[in-house]
Amino acid sequence: NIRALGYFAKVDITQDPGAEADKTVINVDVQEQSTGSLSLSAGFSTLDNAVAGIQLSERNFLGRGLQISTSLSVAKRRQLIDFRYTDPYFLDRNLVGGFDLFGSETDYQNESSFNSRSQGAGLRFGFPLSEKSRFLVRYQFRFDEIFDVDPLASNVVKASEGKKYRSIIGYDYYYDNRNDPVDPTGGWDFLLSQNFAGLGGTVRYLSNEVLARYYLPLTDDFLTSWRLDGGYVQGLGDDVPLADHFFKGGDTIRGFARGGVGPRDLGSVNQDAVGALAYVFGTAELSFPNGLPEALGVKTSVFADGGYIGIADYDQAIYPSVVDDFAPRASVGLSLYWQSPFGPIRLDFAHVLLDEPYDEKESFRFSAGTSF
Repeated sequence: NIRALGYFAKVDITQDPGAEADKTVINVDVQEQSTGSLSLSAGFSTLDNAVAGIQLSERNFLGRGLQISTSLSVAKRRQLIDFRYTDPYFLDRNLVGGFDLFGSETDYQNESSFNSRSQGAGLRFGFPLSEKSRFLVRYQFRFDEIFDVDPLASNVVKASEGKKYRSIIGYDYYYDNRNDPVDPTGGWDFLLSQNFAGLGGTVRYLSNEVLARYYLPLTDDFLTSWRLDGGYVQGLGDDVPLADHFFKGGDTIRGFARGGVGPRDLGSVNQDAVGALAYVFGTAELSFPNGLPEALGVKTSVFADGGYIGIADYDQAIYPSVVDDFAPRASVGLSLYWQSPFGPIRLDFAHVLLDEPYDEKESFRFSAGTSF
């Protein structure tokens, strides 16, 4: 729990005999670390999907545990500014309170022949339910716009062009039963998120997502990790807008490009991705020694990703060229993680085993960061 605060690079705990047989003295020796960070990220895909970004954050602002972060995108295809403020001891109690301000503009021309713009603000309030579980309530008001639609785009995309307002209330339930919140080698955790859009605004839907992870050591050097996540969004009286469908790929299932799996309009010139209402993906990963000195901080793992995505609510009589195969996808690959002097560096190499003919693939991903 002390390590999870993020304030210390090293925590050593020793015990000495107490004044009586049923008492002990606990000594905690900590080594402080910088709580500010500057993170840089970059990625590359086989479809020329290059991304980069910068994030500035402070986890112990004013020495009171206040968390402040600002993100600014520097990518050609994505411009993003995001400010987050969190007080983990709101009102001097074991409560979390915070607010967010954000604005973004994203180029989805490669995936779906449109650009999108989003601006809004949100509030967060959370509290623990037990030693291992917590509950967070969220509210967000957002202005979204789909614009610069390609004249050759799918009719689904053309019908979605314009502005919409979203008033969303939701919650997160999280249970953490891992043996270490920073670098787990055993145990499991679980996250359930639900969002209801319709408390005002022009959009009505209910979105549900779950995430479960399990860690099982085979030996001191071999660790298996398992991940299962899924989601389903349902329109309430209206079809779910295009921007609220699930566009998966990239980190979600390695080996596929962003928006590279799921329903697609094959009748459009650009064969645009049109998003899915449901998905379920799983990952199995094995971390093992690579023969390099442990002091270098290089970790190696092999992985297998797989799952299903599909179900679209587009009327086939109106959009007959939309394909929606709730079919399996799978990939295997190798990951390298290096805790370098310049910050963490991660490389993913993936090979697709199962796909649909219209899926778009990505064989390599890269990210890097640094701290101050």
